[in-house]
Amino acid sequence: MNRIIPKTVVILVLLFTAYLGRGQEIMQVQAIAPEESQPDNLAFAVGVKAGTLGFGGEVVAEVLPYLHLRLGGTYFKYNIDMKPFEEFVKGEGYAKAGGINLLANFQISRVFFLSTGIIYNYSVGHIEGVSAKAVFVGSIEVEPEDVGFVNITVEPKLKATPYLGLGIGRSISLDNKVSFAFELGATYINRPLAKLSTTGMLTPTSSPEQIEQLNENLSWVNLYPILNFQLSYRIF
Repeated sequence: MNRIIPKTVVILVLLFTAYLGRGQEIMQVQAIAPEESQPDNLAFAVGVKAGTLGFGGEVVAEVLPYLHLRLGGTYFKYNIDMKPFEEFVKGEGYAKAGGINLLANFQISRVFFLSTGIIYNYSVGHIEGVSAKAVFVGSIEVEPEDVGFVNITVEPKLKATPYLGLGIGRSISLDNKVSFAFELGATYINRPLAKLSTTGMLTPTSSPEQIEQLNENLSWVNLYPILNFQLSYRIF
């Protein structure tokens, strides 16, 4: 009996030691596993872009591997050349394109993405002018100032416009620092809104009825096409 007890004690001690060692390994794995199973998906990039809303930049944040948030702005101004019409009209004009965007890109595959969000569209076109020479009404000569000035502005009726587009590429690179994206879409502007004012003999052409008719003629235009090229650099 005395010989059996020591052997039993030894066996129990060995089993208990093995159990403690195994328990320690499990605790170490459990301590490491959560850290390894929760990769950091947050990434940021800055980029430049050019398109039908002008030239500008953008800040991009990757909050999920398939979800990129974009905040940016663009602007472009083009002075309209009135020289081809200077024989008839003296004036000036310009067209501005631009917007501030808050968009979300959904990577539906490694290459293709769907983009949606809101664009504050401040694009506008403006022309003002007066007759380049006197006008004869019968035998009466009417000076350009008396004929009247024309001032017309056209801009989107809806400023904060919903956007939907489809693109190729990525706004944040998956494996490298630099990424490229091209997208094609449209934003809903409701329709263009024209503002017209005239003086002199042209005053009747800017009556409320005439302005309403002008806007009615433009009512079929309710989408603003968006074509955008973007080059981004991943910060981290």
